[in-house]
Amino acid sequence: MKREVGWQATQCKEGSFLSARSQQPSTGHVHPFGIHLHFSQRCSRDPRTKKRDLITFLSRPVTRLPRLNLILEHIHKRDHPDANELPLVLSVLSSFLKSTQPGIAAAESKVKFWNLCDSLVFNNAEIIELDRYTDSRYLIHAGTLARRSKSDMDWNPWHDLYVALLDNYFLITKEEKRPSGTIKRLVVSRPIPLTYLRLGSFDGPPENRRERPEEGSFLRSSYRSVYPFTVYHAAEKSSRQYVLYAPSEAARAKWRDALIDAKGVDDATREGNRWFVPHNFENSTFRVPGPRSGRSRKTPSGKVLQAAPFTASGGKKFVAISCASGIFIGRRGETFRQILAFENAKNVIVLQDFNKILIHHDGYLLSYSLEVLARVAQYQSPASALDASLETIAGQDGSVILCEAGTVKGRTVVMYAVKSLFSQTTVHTLEACRPEMRMTSPRVLQHSTMSFRPYGEPVYVPRELYSLMPLTKSIAMCTDRATVIVDPQTLCSTTKPIIAVVPDFTGASSNSNMTDPKAHCENARPLGLIRYDAFELMAIYDTMGCYITKHGKPSRDSNFIRWEIKANSFLHRTPHILLFSSEFIEVRDTRTGRLDQVIEGMDIRLLYTPSSRAIPPLVAWRGEKNDEDGLSEQILELIDTTELTPATPASGSFAPPDIWDEWDM
Repeated sequence: MKREVGWQATQCKEGSFLSARSQQPSTGHVHPFGIHLHFSQRCSRDPRTKKRDLITFLSRPVTRLPRLNLILEHIHKRDHPDANELPLVLSVLSSFLKSTQPGIAAAESKVKFWNLCDSLVFNNAEIIELDRYTDSRYLIHAGTLARRSKSDMDWNPWHDLYVALLDNYFLITKEEKRPSGTIKRLVVSRPIPLTYLRLGSFDGPPENRRERPEEGSFLRSSYRSVYPFTVYHAAEKSSRQYVLYAPSEAARAKWRDALIDAKGVDDATREGNRWFVPHNFENSTFRVPGPRSGRSRKTPSGKVLQAAPFTASGGKKFVAISCASGIFIGRRGETFRQILAFENAKNVIVLQDFNKILIHHDGYLLSYSLEVLARVAQYQSPASALDASLETIAGQDGSVILCEAGTVKGRTVVMYAVKSLFSQTTVHTLEACRPEMRMTSPRVLQHSTMSFRPYGEPVYVPRELYSLMPLTKSIAMCTDRATVIVDPQTLCSTTKPIIAVVPDFTGASSNSNMTDPKAHCENARPLGLIRYDAFELMAIYDTMGCYITKHGKPSRDSNFIRWEIKANSFLHRTPHILLFSSEFIEVRDTRTGRLDQVIEGMDIRLLYTPSSRAIPPLVAWRGEKNDEDGLSEQILELIDTTELTPATPASGSFAPPDIWDEWDM
């Protein structure tokens, strides 16, 4: 722990960031690290140490024992009074040295790993959690590789880089010698997690590298052969592809073997330590046109877009699934049936406590009875019965572009955004209610319904609106520049309306720490907010996450986390945040930003975000079936895993006395 604190202090001086730590007020006592540092400095000034550091003294036994063995072997070759006892001593010493070799090798590897960690310098403001000081972390392979610049203006396009392969990350750095004599390694490219690392060609022909002549030399430039190999990031194949050059064919082969072994071990480790496991929910009903489709009489349902589970009377569980051809209703293990012909419905929301299902389709927000929908799905009622329960909530005065539902101040609310003919966007909030509650409301909707009543005042949005999100006491509106938090109930009150823009970079002009995060936030697309604890939240963007206080100010010295993917949606599943792109699901620890798991698929979509931890989220991706009916659309549940602990016998429990009787023991 002392070493970790010391490393953090060193890195802070270099301007890099290891992990966010809250600043503790001074209490007047000396930190244990300060005592240790003072003791080390006092010892190093002692003449008897000859300015040697602690690592030198710790490594003395490693070098002293082999030297002692050599001295005894040399003495044994000469006449010596102890010549008869020396073979026994040499045998014991040799056996001991052999037994210590694995430990010495592991210790040397650990020292190299620590030295590498001590020398790393990252860019300011970005949190890169490599999980370095976990006991299982180690250095697999490292060395100098060359890279050729793409610039035509560079007279010498070759640059030497120090590349390190850890058991979880691939690092590309550039060595820099400081005036103090220490070597720092600047991370020139964001570290690549091994789960995203892909290997390209390793058999390319050697190329000639032009060597710059030494200063003052009149000799011509020389050339030497270098051997290329390619690695790239799976989520950014074109922008993060690296062609590196090894000094020899043997060195290139060694890098290839090390990378293959490291990826194999990393894949096996992650497979056995998954936080979420995709479990098949449905893989037969939904299809999209494929290369072999056309011969079947069945019309493909089209791509699955949304899903919403609900429970009917009698406890029967159903799922409503929106796809390109309409809305299907069904149960697990049974055939899904198309009930509504709403093509490409953008959203399907279930209000279980109010017996309502909301459908956002073609610019309208509609409501149907859940119970009637379940009866129609089970052939207990005709399809015309649904029309009797239909309520048009919005869409008469403008096109509904977004809708969402949730709980605000203990009330179930529905939020929707309407874009008028003049491209003006207005956000409305309704409270779900029962008929008896609706009749007592003094205010009515222009297009009255018996299930919803106004909640606060409409909010005009001057910018492009991406999404809506309910919060504990307000709602969040994600626009093209930032996330706006507003309480609709305060807009019509005499007090000051509660409106906030987060993250709040008001002091960016006078605070250099905010400059870089502000620029990144302005170039990213906001997706929403999640609460980490009572004092801190995280603003989620498509490419990054930014920690903020409950008042919207950037926290953790304005540092941010960059995702490895460009997310189009997210899901908060304490203690993790799940980020979704078309090819990957990225699982990160909310507290540190550490990458814990990556799930791969094709055309991944988040279908359903549950409000309860007991209900698993639903996702869809391209299935494995490819036949005359088309390409399959597979719907899966993301099941939370639990840690397996070895079972131990209860205290005081013993085997029955007659257990060995049949063995005559």
